[in-house]
Amino acid sequence: MLSVGSKRALCTVVLGFSLSLGCAGRWQPANSHDVAFQAEPHAAYATVLEVVTAKGYTIDSKDDAAKRVRLQSRANAKSFIDVEVAPGLVKIAPAGNLVRGDKVHKMLNTELNNLEADLKQRFGGGQVVAVAPSASASAPTPVAESATMPAAPVAEGGAMPAAWTEPAYDPSVWGNGQFTCLPVRVPADHQGALTLQLSNGEKADLQLSLAYDAGLCRSPAQCKQGGGCPALGIGDTERVNRLAGRLSRGEIASQALLLDAGKPVANVDLSRHGSIVQAMSEIKR
Repeated sequence: MLSVGSKRALCTVVLGFSLSLGCAGRWQPANSHDVAFQAEPHAAYATVLEVVTAKGYTIDSKDDAAKRVRLQSRANAKSFIDVEVAPGLVKIAPAGNLVRGDKVHKMLNTELNNLEADLKQRFGGGQVVAVAPSASASAPTPVAESATMPAAPVAEGGAMPAAWTEPAYDPSVWGNGQFTCLPVRVPADHQGALTLQLSNGEKADLQLSLAYDAGLCRSPAQCKQGGGCPALGIGDTERVNRLAGRLSRGEIASQALLLDAGKPVANVDLSRHGSIVQAMSEIKR
């Protein structure tokens, strides 16, 4: 029979051993949490931002040019989740106090697993996929805009020509703003069939128009269309302000796809369109 002192010593040893096992169990080997996707990297990066925003993550820092974002870990104020979008792959990695060499604390590891699952579900659900460019519609039909309609596939950015901005050749007529010019000739009577598809697949709730004029979009280096290229107008102050607010808050990316009767024709950088730039500047004041 053990004495009281011996029992205490044995309990101390057992308790100490149990705590050691418990501490060891909290640290797990670092694993890969990369997520494959089939999309243009800018569209994939926009989707990543939408997912982490929807999940309530705090963005500690981000580099839009490099398509990298650092998220604040919910488990520890000095721990982070680094997300980088590379061609065909979203790379997810832990950082900070809950990382020890090749070990990651299980709380942070759980966050990594959950984010990996969320991104796999999003990319695997057809939210952002690459599609081949389509020919212009011969008999276009109007497409209703709706910010709540199911997400549609986003065309691969590299497959679509990109719009550019330039000032009007005659500011006395058109003012001093920058105009968004389309690198394709869209018939003026197609205006009712034009929509802008946001990076998350939504159709933008905006009023779109086209303008063909000798004082607009005549850059010889950009416009290769005989008869000139059209300027894309975006109207309705309230709707523009609403979209500018979403851009400012990082809820959507600036890249959008212009559709003619549902067919992709050009990529448009919303953050460079004159009316949206003005609205965003008002928000920052």
